[in-house]
Amino acid sequence: LEDGEFDVYSPHIDPADFRQGIGEYTQSLFIPDSSEVISATVDGDVVVWAESMLLAPPDETGEMRKQAVKIIKLHTNGGINFLGLHENSIVTGGSDGFVRFYDFKMRMVAWFDYFNNGPVTSIDFARTGKEVPALLTAENFDCEDFVFGTSSAQIVTAGTELLQQLEMEDRRGTVVVQGFESKIESVTTHPAIPVALVSTSAGRLHVADLAGGVTGSRELEPQSAMAYAPDGSLVMCGSAGAGTVHILDASNLENVQTLSPLDGPVERIAVAPDGLSFATVDSTRATTIFKYMVDPEALVGVALDEVQNAPETKCWAFVGSYRAHYKPVSGLVWGPPAIAGDTPRLWSVGQDGFLVEYDIDGSSVEGGVQLKKRERILRSPIPSAAGLLPAYGGAYLKEDVLVLCDDQYKMKVQQV
Repeated sequence: LEDGEFDVYSPHIDPADFRQGIGEYTQSLFIPDSSEVISATVDGDVVVWAESMLLAPPDETGEMRKQAVKIIKLHTNGGINFLGLHENSIVTGGSDGFVRFYDFKMRMVAWFDYFNNGPVTSIDFARTGKEVPALLTAENFDCEDFVFGTSSAQIVTAGTELLQQLEMEDRRGTVVVQGFESKIESVTTHPAIPVALVSTSAGRLHVADLAGGVTGSRELEPQSAMAYAPDGSLVMCGSAGAGTVHILDASNLENVQTLSPLDGPVERIAVAPDGLSFATVDSTRATTIFKYMVDPEALVGVALDEVQNAPETKCWAFVGSYRAHYKPVSGLVWGPPAIAGDTPRLWSVGQDGFLVEYDIDGSSVEGGVQLKKRERILRSPIPSAAGLLPAYGGAYLKEDVLVLCDDQYKMKVQQV
């Protein structure tokens, strides 16, 4: 800073001088009690900048300019995302998920290489006044407890006591916050316990305990619609990028069955009250019905005299698709049967103003999806959502009705 203005210059660096490429810089740091500066790169190196009479003679004003004098590899499996100081040590956090400490001569004195929380993005230390040796070595290393954040949306606490642990699992710190690593694509809640299933755009599926954070995760392409079975044993997931439906075991998120009969990304998914059917709506406006039934292909190739003795194999089967709306579908709703013991009912509502009821009993693998009723219920307003309001007795509501919302901020009760 001279005469109230910053003097700025960018020293030249030639990769050929170091016989290696030089990645993009991430952060820089002044070394205390020294004129040296170090810059971290996405390749895991640090470039050391220093005043050198040989490499950078004084300019016309007699001022020394810094020049790159050496490159040192600090992280071998990824870039350096964080570069900072703690007491008398340099601290780095890398894309490899490691946190390392170096003295001012770039000699490693401590390393936390057992973390398994994703690339480190930031680090901060407690400020308790803990005494740290003036000259740090691997034998006497000590530091304040620290916390670091990762690109997988975790915040983790750690300290020097981890270095004394013998078991790898005991050296990984404590996750205090588990967030979501990217935009949320869809959410569904468990019907019986305070748990939500969350799909993110990064292709992760998370089980979130609403009282205690994330309790489980797995990789699965982004899901644009999800729904639990009524008993909470299964969860149906509709892919955001292809016409695929994943049926998962809700207890461990393991695949039970995968179906890929749809022509476009799934936009809506709903499960019947008895848990034996579910329906989807995809981007082509087609409503598709699936049933849990005897596998229609299980007896293919079985001799007629062996059919009765063949084991009964059940699975989720694609019944068919029906494009009943000429504009996008606003709602897909299951309801209880009109008569106890019958099959649950299914409706869809479209922005075309039509309400469609599907004939679940009459729909079959051989005959496809059949309609029971199709009627226009709205003309000027555009339906935007639909839901079922169960009968609760009394003089006002003695039977189930559909509640429709429209783009004019109105609600309509529709008898079905």
